[in-house]
Amino acid sequence: ENERLQYFGSAEGYLDVYSYCNKEKRSYLETLGDFPGVQIPIDRFVEVVPCIRPRLFSISSSQAVDASQLTITVGIVEFKTPYKRERHGLCTSWLAELPAGTQLTV
Repeated sequence: ENERLQYFGSAEGYLDVYSYCNKEKRSYLETLGDFPGVQIPIDRFVEVVPCIRPRLFSISSSQAVDASQLTITVGIVEFKTPYKRERHGLCTSWLAELPAGTQLTV
């Protein structure tokens, strides 16, 4: 584990660390799970992990038809990584599990 971390931090390992992180789209928690010897205080972890980016949706309703209702169109994010790990969108997977016609307050 220590040798791998040192290699990833070296000039020779930069392409491999890029592939490790991006090819599989590993989460922060998955990465920490791969290196159980790494101990990071929760306050430091929260400090370095970026905030969740806003999700963009298409409005598919018209105020001219019903000004009291807003309908959005959402593309569900689901894919498999090159190593066949399933990935799902953070918000869209939650929305996909809601029964059709569910009303949400925005």
